[in-house]
Amino acid sequence: MIVSTKGRYALRVMIDLAQNDQGQWISLSDIAKRQQISVKYLEAVIAVLNRAGLVRSKMGKNGGYRLAKAPEEYVIGDILRLTEGGLAPVSCLESETNQCGRAESCLTLPVWQELDRLIGDYLDQITLADVLCGHVKR
Repeated sequence: MIVSTKGRYALRVMIDLAQNDQGQWISLSDIAKRQQISVKYLEAVIAVLNRAGLVRSKMGKNGGYRLAKAPEEYVIGDILRLTEGGLAPVSCLESETNQCGRAESCLTLPVWQELDRLIGDYLDQITLADVLCGHVKR
């Protein structure tokens, strides 16, 4: 599994919003400057986060973005699933039901299923607060 730029940037945006929360709305241009990411690209990333309710937005001169919840309420796995469309290491595990015609006879399927479980379990135990505090298990 390779996390795309969109997924990596989404995490960076969420962390930036958490780090810089002083009770005011944070502009996308401020985030872009701090994270060295183009505003244009961030617009697409923040739209996904906003539609999913992970961030709140306010339009206008003093508008911007804020986290919708406290950092400890955001699970890294959820953010990546949202932006990546899933975390499966192989395509046959991307949907609820394995549609592969070889699933019954595939000797490698248990390997991929266990890897999928490990990835999910690991990312689902880490919150934004953990990342901010440096409490990520290695």
